Amino acid sequence: MQLYSPTHSFMFNEQGQLLHANEAAVCKWRLQGIEILKGFTLTQLLRLEGTELPEAAAAACNAIFDEQQPSHRITLSHCTSSGARQHTLYEMWPAQDPVHRAPAMLVTALDVTGQQELAVELEEAKEQLQRRATNLELKMDHVTEQKDRLEKSHIALEVRLQQALQLHLAPKTTLDPQSPADKCVQLLDALLEGSMPSILDIVQSRNLLLSGMDLRAPVNLDTQLRTSAGLSTDVAQAMAELLQETGGAFTQQRPHPLRAFEASLSASRTSRSISTRALATRLGSLVSVAEHSWSFDVFELAEASNDSPLSVLAFYLIKRAGLIEELSLREDRLALFLQRIEAGYSGNPYHNRSHAAAVLQMMHLLITSNEGLGESGIMEPVTVLSAYLAAACHDFRHPGLTNDFLIRTEDKLAISYNDSSPLENYHVSSAWMEMHNDSSGCFHENMQTDDKHAMRSSIIELVLGTDMKKHFQLLNLFSIALKAADLGHLASPLHVHKRWTRCLETEFFKQGDIERERGMAISALMDRHNCAGITKSQVGFFEIVALPLFTDLARTFPGSQPMLEHATRNYTYWRDGGVSVESRAPSHEAVRVPCDLPTPFRIPVTVEETPAGMADQ
Repeated sequence: MQLYSPTHSFMFNEQGQLLHANEAAVCKWRLQGIEILKGFTLTQLLRLEGTELPEAAAAACNAIFDEQQPSHRITLSHCTSSGARQHTLYEMWPAQDPVHRAPAMLVTALDVTGQQELAVELEEAKEQLQRRATNLELKMDHVTEQKDRLEKSHIALEVRLQQALQLHLAPKTTLDPQSPADKCVQLLDALLEGSMPSILDIVQSRNLLLSGMDLRAPVNLDTQLRTSAGLSTDVAQAMAELLQETGGAFTQQRPHPLRAFEASLSASRTSRSISTRALATRLGSLVSVAEHSWSFDVFELAEASNDSPLSVLAFYLIKRAGLIEELSLREDRLALFLQRIEAGYSGNPYHNRSHAAAVLQMMHLLITSNEGLGESGIMEPVTVLSAYLAAACHDFRHPGLTNDFLIRTEDKLAISYNDSSPLENYHVSSAWMEMHNDSSGCFHENMQTDDKHAMRSSIIELVLGTDMKKHFQLLNLFSIALKAADLGHLASPLHVHKRWTRCLETEFFKQGDIERERGMAISALMDRHNCAGITKSQVGFFEIVALPLFTDLARTFPGSQPMLEHATRNYTYWRDGGVSVESRAPSHEAVRVPCDLPTPFRIPVTVEETPAGMADQ
């Protein structure tokens, strides 16, 4: 059968010498110019590109005769006389010489050129398919990313649309928020667009300009508030007291840096042993979150920092911003100054160190967020430092009483500052005195003189701008930003906002109690026995003050859009009849931050006594 098989068959002995070849093999090799004669060897048969391969023959003999493998195969190629490439598969099996009965090796040679070429083509096709699959995966990833972005954008637009609809469809007060300046600008815009205003509009604008009224405050705000169908009498009175110059004030809501802070305090000659327990992972994580989150909970930071949220966060942000190096600040004195500022915040339910830290954190976000104040082109290092310090000091030594109370009682502060923003003047003046304290101040002694003057001027302007009576007079972007940050709890997560609302209400009720004890007329919304507290005024305050402020800010700096979104959600909560704030009884539990608690960063300091005129109240 082997003799007449079309498959080329050979038989070799253990020495690799030919014993037999069938007719097909003899004819095939003769065509290639090779005579299958006696003495033909396996080495002559196994050729690659016309070159004999003795090592291939030796490997085959070893596999079949020595290792006694059941089979052995090898594929070799060579060029034919026509120049074509031919691939041959040689297969070997153990056999027996039929003549001498000695071990032999049967070898077959199969032309696998077609299969080999097909395999190469298939491999190339496979590689092409793999490349296409890879490209498709990349395109799919890109499409998925685009889809995710579009979905997020769609969700954000839906939220904004829903908020806009809620605001549009909500029952509104009948207030006209336009100021004389707004009305005049509107008239001029109409002229520029080719429209002719009515004679009545022109005369009204002229009269407004000649009236001597505040050009930035809404026209006849007091009358509007008292005749608004959407506001009760006590709420209208409270809003009028809050926003108008007459009638008093109504002070409404207004290495790793942490390690450097601890090291700076430890290096001070006046500091004692400083514990580093508050530098635990949780504290480090919280200040990192504070850098970027519009949903930050400052109460958690107060707890993690052992009631030192302000000094910890302020030092962290100043250090992270590189201001210490850029402005040549004394790091150890800066840390001590921040500690003294924090120690100056008493345990008021609302106007305390946690509130100052919250305002600082919100101010930081307004400065550093994408499309925020940081992209306004006015962000010099001294400007940023001024903003941080103004936020930290803006309620320094606050007595927990309003400007209106101080003015009505002829307190020494009101007398000292001629009834003009007495609290705000006191905050910035006292803080500046601390800055020049020999033991803890003078951290800025190496600053350029011009920078020192610029910082002082900026801090004064920013802090005085937090007086709600100045609300409609703010033109400086940073003053507007600090005012927004001072009202930042209105744009906090709802649970944080409600907690701050309870704190402010508690502080107001405390003042109402003092006014009752003194036989004074109790300020609007401060009588715990005859009103629902400030929760009753939330809708009006949002509509008249907060939402317009946050809306204008978001238009100018889109990076502050989260503030507007959070504020809108909180406004909706109150507008839809949110649960009344609890705890009507006298309470000093809400957010009390006693100055005498031991803290890991606190140093023994003696805070200047509160003026007698305030201590008596």
